[in-house]
Amino acid sequence: TYSCITCPNGTVAKTNRMGCECPAGHTQYQYATQGNTALSGILSLELGCTNCTLANKAPSRDKSICMDCDGTTATLDGNLGDCACTNTSGLYYLIEKDNTGYLAAKQCIECPYPVKDRYTCEAPASANCGTGVYCNIDNELSACMNSTTCDRLKAIRNRRVYSQITSLYYLEHFYSVLTKCQGIRDEQACQHLANLCVASLYTTSSEVPACEVFIETHEELMKSTTNQVNQFGITGWVAGFPFLYFDASVTETTYVNSEAITAPVIVPTRLRFILATFSLNGTFLGYEELSNQLVLCDSDELHTTDWLSFGVNYNHYCQLNLYHFFQRADPKDRFYELFYVNATNTLYPVAVKMINGDTNTQIVMSQKTLFRRFFTIESEVFAHETDDSKRTITYASSMVMSINLRGSDAMSPPLLTITYRRQTANNILQPDSAYTSYSNMTQFPIYEAIQSPTVSFTAAYTTNHW
Repeated sequence: TYSCITCPNGTVAKTNRMGCECPAGHTQYQYATQGNTALSGILSLELGCTNCTLANKAPSRDKSICMDCDGTTATLDGNLGDCACTNTSGLYYLIEKDNTGYLAAKQCIECPYPVKDRYTCEAPASANCGTGVYCNIDNELSACMNSTTCDRLKAIRNRRVYSQITSLYYLEHFYSVLTKCQGIRDEQACQHLANLCVASLYTTSSEVPACEVFIETHEELMKSTTNQVNQFGITGWVAGFPFLYFDASVTETTYVNSEAITAPVIVPTRLRFILATFSLNGTFLGYEELSNQLVLCDSDELHTTDWLSFGVNYNHYCQLNLYHFFQRADPKDRFYELFYVNATNTLYPVAVKMINGDTNTQIVMSQKTLFRRFFTIESEVFAHETDDSKRTITYASSMVMSINLRGSDAMSPPLLTITYRRQTANNILQPDSAYTSYSNMTQFPIYEAIQSPTVSFTAAYTTNHW
């Protein structure tokens, strides 16, 4: 059930009425960590807002920083709380980033089509696109009128041809996402690219190149002096860019033990976690309290949240119907980042350790062993392939939340370990006749276990005496 509350401290209701946010013209705190009392804004109870317009500035689109308008092509509009193009023909749109990060000021460039909104230039559906993999990206290139930007986008587009891609979703979206993220640092495109990387289980290969591109882009941003790097004292966290993994120097041992990552906390009677949630296409869906989202089937919130009471170990097993996910007409996969909230309202980014259950090996990407973003079920990116034998669903067969008490008044940061498995459409939708023939009904449980495998969620509390 839903209930209504008044948005506090001058904040306003979001468009979808599912939370509060800072009003137009303001920046807001989105990720609170040690020493930042604006954490409660993430809980939609109190937001830390800064009015950029008081300094004749406008907030960035992600509301992370205040920016100037260049004063020539764009000026501050007090009613919008943002920059507005001085040319009002409807053929100019705002940009605030280039390939190195944020520009010195927001500016407007021309679009050959009427703009979709003040930040979007797109060729209409009626435009002559032609055929082929690059249809969407060619439209975007033809719509680009700024020569510097166009040259950069074309260079990225022309040097990136991955002939081994087989995922139909990749073929439709990847080149556009790559160009927008690497070329103009489009926020949603970079989040989309991040999710494609996570969906591949952080694999770097020519068939699934999203992680390769993401790492390359992240390294470029880390080298640039114009970006805010190592946010909140965490190496590798770049402002305005997805934080997918901890630095290679952060191992499971150092994460659990290092005071640089977490300080002693007051042990609460009830643990609290927050999930930052994204759709596959990079849209940020908001923050939500963790309840039973990690329990994939037979979820009874009355019991599946018992483990949030400190010290209560918990095990849940159920059968996950994979057939259902192959048949969904409109899959809505979700990608998550998990935060732990301590008794003093400090928010800690929870690390995720990943295991490939099909090979029984730990997932490692470019020497990174601990990750941030994860999913429970991936049924969009690789469930539709040009080769039916490669159509797969990836699911979390086991999730273990490890919580270690340090002495009587402190705890290590929680660690979530996820074991992933994949299953093919051939096995689920077209089982071998040996499993279904009358003479082999004794083998039917084998097929049933493939179609509806057992999955589990475990919360394990341990104690160390420090």
